[in-house]
Amino acid sequence: MSTDEKELPTKEVDAGADEEAVEDTSAKDETKDKSDWSVDRRGSIKETMSTKKQEQRFDLTEDVYALIFVCPVWSKCFFVAMLIVALKLTVYGILASGIAIGTRVTTDRIPTTIVKCFLIPVIVAMQEDLMGSYFFFANGIYCPSMLKKSRDATQKKLYFSYVLRTIDGFLGLYVNYATMLITADTLGVFLNFAALQFLYSIDDVFYDLIEKGFFGDTMEYWAALCHEMTLARRHGGDHNHKFFCFRISHLDTIFTFMTGGLCYLGWILVTVGEYSDTAAEALYGATATTDTSE
Repeated sequence: MSTDEKELPTKEVDAGADEEAVEDTSAKDETKDKSDWSVDRRGSIKETMSTKKQEQRFDLTEDVYALIFVCPVWSKCFFVAMLIVALKLTVYGILASGIAIGTRVTTDRIPTTIVKCFLIPVIVAMQEDLMGSYFFFANGIYCPSMLKKSRDATQKKLYFSYVLRTIDGFLGLYVNYATMLITADTLGVFLNFAALQFLYSIDDVFYDLIEKGFFGDTMEYWAALCHEMTLARRHGGDHNHKFFCFRISHLDTIFTFMTGGLCYLGWILVTVGEYSDTAAEALYGATATTDTSE
């Protein structure tokens, strides 16, 4: 046998080893690429969102609370806007005073209990005024440039308008949530939920009439000016400070989950009182047990 023939198997083995080495290298590169891609993606998302927040501005909400911020304090527009807010809060107050939240609802309908459980996140999310306040306090920044469009659009008035909006949101949430808790049948839960939706838009309806000129040209002018006003978004270390271990811009998410958690806590207490006489006596007292299941 010749020398060349003896070396052939060795060359084949070497070739096979080279192929395995190439495959191992390819596998390592593929794993490395995947890892790098994941890191690069997170870095790209962070950079993109940082740029977006620096450049992004959001409009004022189209409702009477924007008018309260923009209009002069002693103007007709400001007075009408405050009157509309007072009307809405009064309606909420009347409804809230008529809700017998301290009365036991005795029902053994498990579907009704389940429906209430699933509607809680919907009720919280649909509070536009409350969600708008959470978003503003977490992400909004007042811009002095607003004074160029309206010298009465001060920072104090901006926060005053959002405090009123927050009160509005909490009252709306309470009325809808408490009404749901004391309702004993499934159909009633849905009917009451739908019936109370009109309350959210009371101020929006009047604002729409103002925009169309029903209250005069002056108020229509202020409504049009609200469209031109924009708020900057919180970003960077100068505006987005840490609150304990959380960024201020995270507070909207934190507040939303806290609100939902408190609602679920109330639902759990009421539900336990529905199915347990002992718990009902502890929650409502011996004289506060009323059967509303019929």
